[in-house]
Amino acid sequence: MRSEVNFINSLTSGGFEWVNLINPTHQEVETLCKAHDLEYETVITALDEEERSRVQIEDNFTMIIVDVPVSFESDTYYSTVPLGIVKTDRMLLTLCTQELNVFSKRLKVTTTSINAHIYQILYTISIQYLGYLRVIERKSSQVERALRHSPQNEDLIEMLDLQKSLVYMSSSLRSNQIVLERLVKLEKNDTPEAEMLEDVIIENKQAIDMSKIYGNILSSNLNVFETIISNNLNMVMKFLTVVSVIIAVPTVVSSFWGMNVPVPFQENKYGFLIVSIISVIITILAGLYINRKENRRYKNK
Repeated sequence: MRSEVNFINSLTSGGFEWVNLINPTHQEVETLCKAHDLEYETVITALDEEERSRVQIEDNFTMIIVDVPVSFESDTYYSTVPLGIVKTDRMLLTLCTQELNVFSKRLKVTTTSINAHIYQILYTISIQYLGYLRVIERKSSQVERALRHSPQNEDLIEMLDLQKSLVYMSSSLRSNQIVLERLVKLEKNDTPEAEMLEDVIIENKQAIDMSKIYGNILSSNLNVFETIISNNLNMVMKFLTVVSVIIAVPTVVSSFWGMNVPVPFQENKYGFLIVSIISVIITILAGLYINRKENRRYKNK
């Protein structure tokens, strides 16, 4: 069932109307588009979770789509969702499929223009990316310590989730950077809004660099742990092989004395004991030989 739509209609200090839609239905979007003379087919694309970030300029409005970071209930998986920002001369429309805390501290902020309001939103998004990246880095360090102590499948799955989150965020940050560079070309130079946009670009570039660094570290850690797990498995298999070879010695000896043919000590009342002692001696010698060979191999390294 669809979550309840959150419709916020406020008049900012700049004199323009700001409408914020949270998980609206198509009918609600269509009604709003008709009321403000917006192209429904363009605006509704912001609700597509696979929609790419872009700037689209129409005759009477400008459509900006950027990716915003979100977290899920698992608390170890993070992703991004598109946020649509529609700008006209006197109205600002924002819409998304999820309730975003991007607006929690920005609804009451006073701005002098629509562009300044948009850049405040974009700046907050960049700051949120930095915050989520720090959380991912902290969680990956915790998982790394757990894996060093006692590797578990759950820890590896959590590490993979974090790596996937970094991939999504890194891709979204690069897409947002393209949008910001397009906005720079549309914004006039030497204005307060241009300075705000420059701050947004700086923060977004910092987030891109952080995502690359954390992604490389996480990938390296995963490769190391995969190698360690594979090496541990090889050691276990090698140990089991050695044990199988050693155990096979008394089995082979006893099988010879179990045949229906004349064998040594078959008339001796201590024959079973003698054969058992021989089997034990051969087993011990085989174990000592294998152990000595392994020690010599490690010393040669």
